[in-house]
Amino acid sequence: MMRATDKFQRGTYGKLTDFIEPLFKEEKHGYVREFTKINDVIQMPFVDYSELSMDFMHAVHDFVTDHEDFNLRDYFSVLEESHVELGRESFELAELSKLDGRTVMAMIVAAVRSERF
Repeated sequence: MMRATDKFQRGTYGKLTDFIEPLFKEEKHGYVREFTKINDVIQMPFVDYSELSMDFMHAVHDFVTDHEDFNLRDYFSVLEESHVELGRESFELAELSKLDGRTVMAMIVAAVRSERF
């Protein structure tokens, strides 16, 4: 059971940081369902995410809703303000220790949204 002081100690990002260890321990975060054709209906390949991965993505979306002051619905503008380009290579090269929490969250939101849409 979580105490009120636990919530304070976990801070703004607690609901998200709780996923770090379980995600690292999970061997696969999902698998690709291949292209199929049944009765002339084509279904394109897609990723079927694990329950843990889906829970994380929902938690990210909840964070966006719960922290309107971060303006993460416009994550692209947040990234531009910090001179971080949208894209996997740019994200991998970014020096996270030099970025603020809002920018790191914008990177996470961008990654989650790019996976889903």
